[in-house]
Amino acid sequence: MNSKDGSINWGFKTNEKIKVSPALGSLDNIEHVYVGSGKELFCLDLNGKLIWKFDMSSEISVSPTVLEDNDIYIGCKGGDYFSLRRDGSVKWYWKMGAGVYAKPVMSKSQKVYVPCTDGNVYLFE
Repeated sequence: MNSKDGSINWGFKTNEKIKVSPALGSLDNIEHVYVGSGKELFCLDLNGKLIWKFDMSSEISVSPTVLEDNDIYIGCKGGDYFSLRRDGSVKWYWKMGAGVYAKPVMSKSQKVYVPCTDGNVYLFE
């Protein structure tokens, strides 16, 4: 939205409702917006153009997170958890014991901690 006159700069239509916040990340000094909707994660440029789309196995339950390693982390209601590279390819995948509804954190040594509704915190190195 244009802050000066309130006009819409651009829009992007998804197939489902957007229930989680978007994330920003940059690759080669170019920023991208990551938007989760239903079972799909979209990577958009700052003009709203689709760069890539990733199909998840179940509904996205937590906002995408871009951590210090420049990967995108995202969890699903069904317990599926993904680390994606900036090109949308899977870096790694893990099936949790239950749904994931909280964002991960990364330590200075690049260990990723993911809380899960099964009562565990998972560590990924």
